[in-house]
Amino acid sequence: MEFFMGTPPQGSQQGGNPFISLLPIILIFVIFYIFFFLPVQRRQKAHKEMLNSLEKGDRIVTSGGIIGVVQSINKEKGIAQIKIAENVKIDIQLSHIASKIPKEE
Repeated sequence: MEFFMGTPPQGSQQGGNPFISLLPIILIFVIFYIFFFLPVQRRQKAHKEMLNSLEKGDRIVTSGGIIGVVQSINKEKGIAQIKIAENVKIDIQLSHIASKIPKEE
């Protein structure tokens, strides 16, 4: 084991700004936030707005691929009743409504 006294060897840093050493980690977190978390939040917000705008008579697609027409909505319970065929109505959770089909003019 060798001890030295005097000036430290060239190339080793002592002291310095600790922020500089944390900068790459901070940049990685910022990049992850921008590219992964922001788009997810935007999609969730758009989905919530779509669910709030649902009305009776809207055509929808469920996350399971079922296409139907909204018959009634109970927002307190989070359930919608949709008609998928003549005399066939089912209850689904609002969270499983994937999208609203635009009305054709």
